Amino acid sequence: MFRRIVLFIVIVFPLTGAFANDVEKYALIVLGCADTNTQLHPDLDPIDQNASEVQLGRLYGILTKCGFSDKNIRILYADNGVQPNWNEQSYGKELARIRKNHFNGQYNNEASKANIESWMSYFKQKVDENDIFIFYIMTHGHPAAVVQLARKQMWKAEEIQTALSGLKSKTNIFCFETCHSGAILNKVDFPNAVCVAAAPAETPGWVDRNFANCVNFIEAKADTKNDKNSDGAVDVNEAFEVVKKKAAEYEPKWREYLKTKYKMPKNSPVPPNMVDKTSLNAVLKSGKEYVEKNLFGVTKEVAKKIEEKKKPVEKKISAEGEKPVEESDKTLLEQADALLKEGKQLEAYRIYERLSSSKDSNVAAEAKNKMNELLKDEKFAASLKEMKEKEDVEKKLATARNYVENKMFDKARQLCEEVLEKYPNTEYAEEAKKILDEIKQKENE
Repeated sequence: MFRRIVLFIVIVFPLTGAFANDVEKYALIVLGCADTNTQLHPDLDPIDQNASEVQLGRLYGILTKCGFSDKNIRILYADNGVQPNWNEQSYGKELARIRKNHFNGQYNNEASKANIESWMSYFKQKVDENDIFIFYIMTHGHPAAVVQLARKQMWKAEEIQTALSGLKSKTNIFCFETCHSGAILNKVDFPNAVCVAAAPAETPGWVDRNFANCVNFIEAKADTKNDKNSDGAVDVNEAFEVVKKKAAEYEPKWREYLKTKYKMPKNSPVPPNMVDKTSLNAVLKSGKEYVEKNLFGVTKEVAKKIEEKKKPVEKKISAEGEKPVEESDKTLLEQADALLKEGKQLEAYRIYERLSSSKDSNVAAEAKNKMNELLKDEKFAASLKEMKEKEDVEKKLATARNYVENKMFDKARQLCEEVLEKYPNTEYAEEAKKILDEIKQKENE
């Protein structure tokens, strides 16, 4: 299947006292489309079926084995309301954990431009100079250094540059698992990061159930066996040599399969005459300020010892009894306050809204007060209302499209009619009309 981008943002978990402060590991994982999800596209070639889910489970397993905590990982997937195919058996345990910890309604999983930028703002506040940050995206890519996100939004190289810039860490890994991803590397400049593109600028790339260049890179970077010079670290060049070797080993049998057995997907963005030009050659670009650190090294035992050394959790008495204060909520409150000082009111409000239901009654009360203060500003209140209405209608349209894919036409039609009634003469109404036309076409087939 042709490359799609998946975004990961990873921040490293605390290591032992080798540094002035503990190293934390964080990850943002983005799957921009769901074109290999067999619940939506049942007639795919066997090597394409649930390829994104397989590689997601594989990557998640690598990261968690390296000590990445679920609280420091965020996973975004396609359109709002669409979820991975949880019936996939390969990496089933990993997918079950992802479903439990990340698709439980605790945060917005849509792989949209706004959501990526929102989480990047969060990570920029969270990650310090001693941490590790990984950004991984899998989706469709274009030679013009543009990638596809939820609702077929286009994310340009200059927007990627803005979103991923500003991290305090000097150990950042940005992975672009997409066609023509080398074009992105040609247009961006991240001094404090190493960037991996799954394919050269001029060619389509490839991901299937058995192969993904950027996941191969993360896996190689996390494996101590690849420390060939025995200096105690797997550097990016050592990891990239493994990537090239795996691609060279896979290519002959893959090319043969394409020629003799492969069935092109109906929704492929790559024309059939471009298949022969598809490349498995990844591209590496290192920033001058990038600092090498290991992804591995934090075992469960070490992590437990670190936790034991931390200051005991402060406790407060509430009407409901004794409850521990959520230190992470306090940190989030500070981050929201910082965003507010920067004039980023909407981003701050989102965090306050989340904290308004905190188990820490003091944090919840302060968050509610901040929300009320913001809402006194009529201009802000209007902007917030507009944003929420936009999210609501976009969710309805995404759900309607999902219903159409699954031939649930009555439910899709109902949602589209609601949009037409509430938002006439808008771009949303036009999109709803397109979906209704598609329903008519499919019903007549």
